[in-house]
Amino acid sequence: QHELPRYNPGIRIHEQIVTLPAPPASMGKALSVDKTPEIMERLAEMGKRGFSPSALAQFVGCPLQFYLSRVARLEESDQVEETIDASTMGTVAHGVLEKMYRPLTGKVLEAVHIDGMLKEADRLTRMQFEEEYPEGDIRSGKNLLLFYLARQYVINFLEAEKSELAGKGQGDKDPLTVLSLEQWLEATLEVQTGGQVRKVKIRGKADRIDRIGGRT
Repeated sequence: QHELPRYNPGIRIHEQIVTLPAPPASMGKALSVDKTPEIMERLAEMGKRGFSPSALAQFVGCPLQFYLSRVARLEESDQVEETIDASTMGTVAHGVLEKMYRPLTGKVLEAVHIDGMLKEADRLTRMQFEEEYPEGDIRSGKNLLLFYLARQYVINFLEAEKSELAGKGQGDKDPLTVLSLEQWLEATLEVQTGGQVRKVKIRGKADRIDRIGGRT
């Protein structure tokens, strides 16, 4: 879109934005779903299996979206990903950081460790893209820009961590120990609903658990 006209002056790219008004029948009418016995049974089933932090955040953000995707189990159609989307880029950055920190589990984190990670940022980001996006080409175009962006996310995180560790090294802060990565956690809560007490499980993964001094 941006580069081709420079190589071929005969090319002209035009964009048009089309907007459509909402149908009058839907104006001012909120879509709601009644809690039928079948829906309550489904929610109880989900509670036994466990609600994840992302599920709870989705419910708080948009209960209707929570119902459609998790209760009614309606899924978006799969699409071939020609350019890397935001979720893939986030997954890549997450995977790179996990690979970097995994060997340091159980150790006190020091600035020298971060220096070593920074040297590996480019190589590991490329490797992670190949794992998450095997059919893609990150050598040019939008994908190359998104590769640089993902790598910069990783670098920014590491630089911030290094600055934090520099303060700890001055004796005014407790040392930081990485206890675990991708730790599975779950707990059972008792919730009163519909005139009875139900046991509901909360479950999910903690990206990283640290110990700073005596605090976890």
